[in-house]
Amino acid sequence: MDIYTITETYEVTSANGVPHWVVVMTATDGSRHQHAFPKDTVTWRAAEYGINVDDTETLLDVILHEPYITPADVQAEPLTLTTAKSKNDAKAAHLARIAAVKKRRRIDGIKAPADRGKPDPLAAIRVHRNAPERVAEIMDDVAGASHAHGPDSSPRLPPARSV
Repeated sequence: MDIYTITETYEVTSANGVPHWVVVMTATDGSRHQHAFPKDTVTWRAAEYGINVDDTETLLDVILHEPYITPADVQAEPLTLTTAKSKNDAKAAHLARIAAVKKRRRIDGIKAPADRGKPDPLAAIRVHRNAPERVAEIMDDVAGASHAHGPDSSPRLPPARSV
């Protein structure tokens, strides 16, 4: 199993002005890895899958493991936000993909340290709060993209943003 330890988090703004979190991890071999994602990814995952926006551990667990999902982790007919019959079905399928990744890769430091005196490299993300109205707005967007289209149409989610 590959083991990575979160060592720090910092903020950057992409060339197109989008604020991002960058999570730095060190692998057991000493190599450093960085995972950058738009700050509103936390809000999006909460809205998309019905995860409590204050449950940053679950949200970060999902976000930090997503890049490592492989085709082997996906069902032949993958359930996604646009193909599942319900948000709960899509959530269960996505969490199953994350669980499959976690059998190969462990990321230490997602849980807040039990010892309050110990540094928390994800503290900046944990204290960052998103407005409930933004979560509701995204939920409406996702619901419209997921359910307003018939089975033969192509839902259109907002475009992804890159660093």
